[in-house]
Amino acid sequence: MSVVNSFAKFYSADYPAESNVASTAPAYGDAINVLQGTLAGCTGYPTEAQVLDGIVFGSSSQFTGTLDVDSSANLPDITKVRSGVSFGSASQFVGVSQQPPVSSVLQGVGYGANGTEFVGTLQISGPITPNYPSVEDVLVGIEFGNTGDVPMVGVYEPAAVSVVKLDETYGAYGNEFYGQFECPDTPSSCGESWLM
Repeated sequence: MSVVNSFAKFYSADYPAESNVASTAPAYGDAINVLQGTLAGCTGYPTEAQVLDGIVFGSSSQFTGTLDVDSSANLPDITKVRSGVSFGSASQFVGVSQQPPVSSVLQGVGYGANGTEFVGTLQISGPITPNYPSVEDVLVGIEFGNTGDVPMVGVYEPAAVSVVKLDETYGAYGNEFYGQFECPDTPSSCGESWLM
């Protein structure tokens, strides 16, 4: 449908319907019929933040991309990119992620790209038996053991510094703790609590 120019009615001046004129077009018409296009044109454009910085797009070039591919929010961490693979807008970043050697992966286990790039060659006869320390040799409350199994919990508690002879060093590395117990020169007067 068209809008008829009220002044030019007799001259057959018709204007295109607003729905047929781009919304970005300048106003048109006459003094009585000031018209503005409403046609949105193509829809479904990506947002400007999803298009590379500086790229102009849209049915009438009304959008400009703002995506900075080199911002840390848009790049993977170099530890997540395969070693030697360059990336970034100017290939200025290089991945450092390493795959384990095939000799360290169980025989027949595929890994790498699509799980098929490499195949493990490690052969083991019999089950792998872990060599965990005794719970008595692990500090109180420390959990350890196979992932997925009920964890083992350490029960070792070092002697309290208050019961170890003054300035005696002890602990896992031999010098973690310093005794604070002051005892007279005759150990028999200290009783059973004098440990060192």
